Amino acid sequence: MKKVLIKLFFARLIILVFTSYPWDIGAQHIQNVLTFYLRGEALSSTLVNPIYSLSHLREGKFLIQNHSFGSHNGKKHCGSRCSRSYANVYRKENVTFFHLPPLVLAMFEPFLIFIHDDWQHFLLSLFMTVIDLVLALKLHDLVSRFMSLNSYTSSTNIREEALQQHMDPRIQPKNTCLLFEPLYPTVRGESISNQVSDSPDTTKLVKTPIINGEQAKTNENIPVEEQKKVEQVVHNVSTVPKICAIFYFANPISIVVCSSGICSIQGLCFFFLTSSLLEACVGMKKTRQKHDRNIKPMNIPNIPNATLFLAFATYCELFYFVFLVPLISLVNKARGGKNLKKTISYCIIYFTLWTTILQLLSMMLVGRNNYSACIHQTYGQSASFSDLNPNLGLLWYLFIQMFQRFRPFFVVYLNLLPYIFIFPLLIRLHQYPLDLVVVFNFIWTIFKPSPTLHDLVFALTFYLASPCSLSRTSNVSTIALIAIPVPVSLYTMDYWLWLGTGVGNANYMFFQCLAYNIFITAILVEFLSGAMKRDKALRLTEKMKFKSQKC
Repeated sequence: MKKVLIKLFFARLIILVFTSYPWDIGAQHIQNVLTFYLRGEALSSTLVNPIYSLSHLREGKFLIQNHSFGSHNGKKHCGSRCSRSYANVYRKENVTFFHLPPLVLAMFEPFLIFIHDDWQHFLLSLFMTVIDLVLALKLHDLVSRFMSLNSYTSSTNIREEALQQHMDPRIQPKNTCLLFEPLYPTVRGESISNQVSDSPDTTKLVKTPIINGEQAKTNENIPVEEQKKVEQVVHNVSTVPKICAIFYFANPISIVVCSSGICSIQGLCFFFLTSSLLEACVGMKKTRQKHDRNIKPMNIPNIPNATLFLAFATYCELFYFVFLVPLISLVNKARGGKNLKKTISYCIIYFTLWTTILQLLSMMLVGRNNYSACIHQTYGQSASFSDLNPNLGLLWYLFIQMFQRFRPFFVVYLNLLPYIFIFPLLIRLHQYPLDLVVVFNFIWTIFKPSPTLHDLVFALTFYLASPCSLSRTSNVSTIALIAIPVPVSLYTMDYWLWLGTGVGNANYMFFQCLAYNIFITAILVEFLSGAMKRDKALRLTEKMKFKSQKC
């Protein structure tokens, strides 16, 4: 898998050199022609959140270096030079339009100071391409652990596989052969018992069909046609992590965002979130007991590192703190499902500790007097839905059409709306942390103030990593997924008509954004329906099995 991703990395590097490398005048003219449409405002609004762009970082650098810019009554703030410069970015007296947290600006400030402007775009795009490569590798490892390939935390999968052997054919998944279902492939009325062989290669499965309620000891009495059907639906479980990693890294959206004339640092949020989930389920150490040659697993999830990465993601965007719920579920499963209260307390304490440290560092950068202005300018800006540019969401259109007296009510309502679904989803899907990750990603993609296609690609990556729930979805989600490029392409055209030529109006763009969000909502609803059908089928099978054993 690493070889495939490295080859794709070099392919993306070639694209990056052609589109972002600072060539001479002649080659630069060709480069500008290639990237003219990619760097246009219409297409950029669908791909890049403005606050994560290189131009936004340069604005922060300008405000840091110009200490007298925006000073109150011509007087500069007292204090250290660092506090003075960063305090100038976040001011109570002066309204600026920089909305990134101060630690993010501090991380990229040396790069902006010491690297020439002509090279900044190329080197930052190269850096984010490397981040995407590492993220793809982490996704492969994470999904592999979710699929119980490389870890011992597979109690849920073992339970589900055992129940599937006794499940009534009428409630078995129908789309198994289409969606790479590795755990319990089925053909019409016949189910297959996938038992892991004694071979160290866990992807080799022993198939023993169940026909007419009785398990066949051999394949001698099975018709040849049925044997062929059985072989056709059995897929290698290792293909799911590969598909997820390649889908994210080789996706045209990911390539364009980092390697084709557009530069965004939004991938750092995805990197922190994926690293957090990986550290939560990495938790298996192979230790050798004394005088014992057998290697035994020990469930030791890395809670400090997991919560640290999640705190970094939450520091960039506040909504990511809801992923503490699936993180706690993963840690609890890695520890064998014991001491849930202890797991919850540890995760919350570490997460609170790291978040407090990050906020204290921010206070040291901007100064105590300007810290409240910093909070208002970073998190308050997104929470108040101010300074919104036209994007694929619906909130920008809602607030430009709204009377001012109604604005406070809808600001509070729309801020609380994404969090209303967390508790009901936790009650129903607490045993399936991967499904919770998928649902939370889609919810944030829909209700985010400035959603992009990059957010959708990241959500779809985890969407593909849950074949157990996907196998129970209908064709509605597939149709919606195929139809998404239609409103996106019309949106870019209407953006140019309205803000480029002045011929169109905002209503043209709104209807395309409405169609785009309806399609995403359809995918989310279908996935939730499939996850609940899966849970209901397992519960019903477990209940019937218990009754049969009791009788």
